[in-house]
Amino acid sequence: MVVLSNYITRCSNFSTIELKTAGHIQIAVAPYTETLDRVISFYSLGTGPVHWFILLLFCGFLNISHKMKPTAFIFDIGNVLIDFDLSRLLKAISNHSRVKFEDIHETWTLKDTIDVETGKVDPKDHFEQYADSIGLTWDYDAWKKAWADIYTINDKGMALFFELKEKGFPVYLLSNLAEYNKDAIEMKFKNFFTLCRGNYFSYELGLHKPDPNIFMRVSSEIDTSPEHCFFIDDLLENVQGARSVGMQAIRFSQDRLYRVRFEIEKILAVDGNF
Repeated sequence: MVVLSNYITRCSNFSTIELKTAGHIQIAVAPYTETLDRVISFYSLGTGPVHWFILLLFCGFLNISHKMKPTAFIFDIGNVLIDFDLSRLLKAISNHSRVKFEDIHETWTLKDTIDVETGKVDPKDHFEQYADSIGLTWDYDAWKKAWADIYTINDKGMALFFELKEKGFPVYLLSNLAEYNKDAIEMKFKNFFTLCRGNYFSYELGLHKPDPNIFMRVSSEIDTSPEHCFFIDDLLENVQGARSVGMQAIRFSQDRLYRVRFEIEKILAVDGNF
């Protein structure tokens, strides 16, 4: 019998297990290690390809079996629950300013967007500075209405949201947005933000996805460990940010809906709750 406990090391950054063998081959298995304090042993473990195949199967089983059942689901808003047509907004801005449509993209900067979406800049001040810079004739209310006009419900995302909610799972929202985006959503879809257990917005938190700190902050606010949270977002970098703190997460899109549902069903299948 060969005991492998001496070759198991715990990696604190990403809760990753490393299995190191005498053949200097390393296998990483993520992300949950809570039960690995017990001794793992194999009878008559050799170094041939068959033995390595058995070890790989074991690692795959370990990875699946130690995924924790989520006790909270966290949804992004944009392109998950609500779609938005940014080109329509830019066209409307162009029609009411001195900037041509083909040049309007150059008037938007990532820094300005992040500043207003993390609450560093007052949303009305942000609008007024932007409007002055391009000769936009709107007032602040017209600005919010223009945003409201580009929002439409994502039927498939909302169906998943309600299905999980009806099954009794706590459902939360986490989104990068400015205060005027929230106002515009409420203008278009009354009571939208009353649908879930809690709403978390970047402009209130002072943090912006994919910063890992925003995911840690939300898990703390909802009093649920990251490992018990399942996060759904349309952007891969945000999914990776959530995973970096231990959350289970998946990228959402219309053509990936089957994959999203499959992953959720796989995790919940143990108790047949989905």
